[in-house]
Amino acid sequence: MTYFVNGEHEAKYDEFLQEANVGEKEYTVQSVLYLLSSVPKIAKNIEQFFVLKGKYINPDEAERMELSTGERIIVGLAFNLYNGYEMEGVDLSPHTVLSWLDKNLKNAYVQALGIKMGTNQSVA
Repeated sequence: MTYFVNGEHEAKYDEFLQEANVGEKEYTVQSVLYLLSSVPKIAKNIEQFFVLKGKYINPDEAERMELSTGERIIVGLAFNLYNGYEMEGVDLSPHTVLSWLDKNLKNAYVQALGIKMGTNQSVA
């Protein structure tokens, strides 16, 4: 069973999967979209973070956005899951991640790791 922060998270995730035409075994894309859809401000501006039709991250746009520390961490974690990308000025050490993310977003990150590894598929 897939964990979602709330109903909006689940709805946005499903919407993004469909719009990007994500395949069953595209675990990396699934994990990135799962994480980015967990935060409303990020989900609302998804194309500034991830180009859905091309299935790639958009770091230049993302780094120009005004985001809170927690939002920057979520984007940084998602980008790192995509291809190891490291956002400038975003500390992804376990201490920082655990200190800044609330319980729901910590759970979302753990879920995203499972999706990335293919152990918790989110697309039927």
